[in-house]
Amino acid sequence: MTIESLSPQISWGTKISSIIPKQVLSIYVASSKSTIIDLTSHHTGLPRHDRAYHETEPH
Repeated sequence: MTIESLSPQISWGTKISSIIPKQVLSIYVASSKSTIIDLTSHHTGLPRHDRAYHETEPH
């Protein structure tokens, strides 16, 4: 058995709910129907988190 056979097949059209079964977005419909392309193109309504990338830098 290889790692590839154990890992899920993920594509741009993969629904987030199939990877993370728990509801991640505040709206159920958005959480159940959003795909990876929706997340990467900022179509889900999630806010920006620019400061999250620079936690070690003073604000």
